[in-house]
Amino acid sequence: MKKYHFLLTFCLSWLLLLISNHSTVLANTEINEESLFGDSEALISDENIVNENAAQELEAKRIGFSGAIKADSTYTRVNPDMVEPADKDQVSNTINADFFFDIRLTDGVKGFLNLGLYYYPEGKNEKNTIQLPDELLKELLPKKTEEERAKLAEININNTIYTDFVIKEFFVDTNWQNKVYFRTGKQVLKWGRSYFWNPTDLINVEKKDFFDMDRNRAGTYGIKAHLPFGVKQNIYLFAGMNEAATLNDLTFSGKYEFLLGKTEMSLSTWLKRNAKPVYGFDFSSRFLDLDWRGELSLCHGGNAPRLAYNSLTPIKTDQWLTKASLGCTKNYDHGDINDRISLTGEFYYNQAGYEQNIFEKITTTNTKLTYLLNYYEPYANSKYYFAFFGSVQKFIISDLTLNLNAIANLIDKSVVATSGISYQPALKDYSIDLSLNGYFGSENTEARLFGNSYSISLGTSITF
Repeated sequence: MKKYHFLLTFCLSWLLLLISNHSTVLANTEINEESLFGDSEALISDENIVNENAAQELEAKRIGFSGAIKADSTYTRVNPDMVEPADKDQVSNTINADFFFDIRLTDGVKGFLNLGLYYYPEGKNEKNTIQLPDELLKELLPKKTEEERAKLAEININNTIYTDFVIKEFFVDTNWQNKVYFRTGKQVLKWGRSYFWNPTDLINVEKKDFFDMDRNRAGTYGIKAHLPFGVKQNIYLFAGMNEAATLNDLTFSGKYEFLLGKTEMSLSTWLKRNAKPVYGFDFSSRFLDLDWRGELSLCHGGNAPRLAYNSLTPIKTDQWLTKASLGCTKNYDHGDINDRISLTGEFYYNQAGYEQNIFEKITTTNTKLTYLLNYYEPYANSKYYFAFFGSVQKFIISDLTLNLNAIANLIDKSVVATSGISYQPALKDYSIDLSLNGYFGSENTEARLFGNSYSISLGTSITF
């Protein structure tokens, strides 16, 4: 298109020249046209200028540093339903920072590091387990049997920590002739399309946080390969290496992504030794003026541990198990502001989930704690869930944003809801956030699992 613009400009210039030349002859005015237009290099295509500048910018070596600091103070009112008796009023304070180091070299080579720093003013309990060697136990406990010594081999130590460092992401990007792209290191993968629940994502070790959807998550160590085929097809391969001491410990994932009309789809698979393969399908499209997203995973027998409802003993199944999420987003214009109001709803179905309130079935504290440690997966435990996410930009004044989110366990009829206001002046690098969280439901439900009644949080954050 720019080429035709250049030709049109060139023709118009010659037309103006002819008119001017004719007028000049009539006026008997002598002008040296050769001196004005003799240099053919005087006209340069803007396309060449843009392409040359862009290429130089992309090839330039750069080292970037940025980050974000966030401080939160939270007051929680506790109603101890399923936890040990505790103070009804609890206060927690945290301050954390993310530091980003971005190194870009030539030929598309890139290095990236996300370093997380956490500080807990009142301290945080951390449990460490020490495994004593059998030789030492034989010397200390010579009269004990081997079985008795094995029970005493583990010693739990509780430490109070105040500062914590976490490498959330640390990877290098390379490519082969700009045809195959590789990322090696600790990374967060975009695997799955749904807003909150991602049943096809068995790669990322850290799930999304309902109370902080924008939080930077810790990644998974491995190698990712991306093979693009034009703009309509992509192949992604990933070899996960977390805690892999041998080749048999690796996990392998693959995804074929393609465009069908206005709908993006992908087929995926996940493989790991001593685990059942998981097959996935996801899509995103626009229909009836709504943005639709969905995922579906299939696994024969399932990999997540599960208890029988009546006996509370571990069980296995020999049938195909399905997990699925389906959601849509609608944006509304209001006043002179486009997409001022955003509403998102998402439904989650877990065939292996409980059809009855498992928390009500579990009555003893010891059983509850064991269940939490070994069998509980937040907001993916029962068979049916629903979540809602809403936001209003420029709420009352231009610098305010209102958020209202809720997630419901449709089996035990409990709801966790959070509402908040974020104040962020335009073109400023700081924000002030106030949120109120409520936990609704009868005793022994998922929303009241930790005894919370409500909490209020005040936080500030800056970016640089």
